[in-house]
Amino acid sequence: VSELKPELGFLDLMEIVQDGFPAMNEVVERMGNTVETLGQQVTLRTAEVNQGHSMDQSSKIRHWKRVSNALANELQDFCAKTESDIPLLGKLFRQSSSALARGASMWREFGADQQKERVEGMITQMRGIGERLALVRTNIQAFRDIIKLSPSMTTSYIAARNRTVAVLDKLDGEYKSMAQHTAELGDGLEHLLKDTK
Repeated sequence: VSELKPELGFLDLMEIVQDGFPAMNEVVERMGNTVETLGQQVTLRTAEVNQGHSMDQSSKIRHWKRVSNALANELQDFCAKTESDIPLLGKLFRQSSSALARGASMWREFGADQQKERVEGMITQMRGIGERLALVRTNIQAFRDIIKLSPSMTTSYIAARNRTVAVLDKLDGEYKSMAQHTAELGDGLEHLLKDTK
């Protein structure tokens, strides 16, 4: 966890926030796209499984095994990408939210409208992030349930399925924590702005 330097001033902190939240948005968007891509691959592989129903028994088994192992590889690729993004997302969030919280405690020292506009802009950004996190969490939870309930087709698929469920659980937990903290920060800043009017 990157600790913020104790001597940072208000504008230093706001700069960290202005850089950090957009960077965090990029990670959230990338992860959402990764989940969406995997969802499309699952739909494609499901259609391929259905094509096997008309085959003879020997061909059917070989076909289903090929499809299952292909999906297992896609699940493993998803896990690798997502596992590397989760800590990055957490780091960016902790750094940005810490800077925002510390900067908010200093805002009373400034009477300029420009500083008020900065804080208002951060509130708007956080509300937007919160909305996106809620939407992504809903998609992650639904997708996790689909993967978890999928049949145990091959050894490689079982391993990939279990890893994917664990990764999606971890991702959902990270988003839940971020959404709660983001909402609290937004509420705190709004109260601060009201108190200074």
